[in-house]
Amino acid sequence: MKNFTDEEQRNKSVRKIGNITVLLNRLNSRIKNSDFSNKKSAYLESAIPQNKILGNQPEWKNI
Repeated sequence: MKNFTDEEQRNKSVRKIGNITVLLNRLNSRIKNSDFSNKKSAYLESAIPQNKILGNQPEWKNI
């Protein structure tokens, strides 16, 4: 929400960004629509190598 302060733009982006990677059930249920800073730990726990890369990024905009 910090990086996407405009609600309309944020709603459009959430649907696009959320489909870029996959988190399995338990991780996905835990993070839901949290900010990227809160999702990073779940990405690091994922078995998918691309998610680990996401989890090591300081901000979403740098990805």
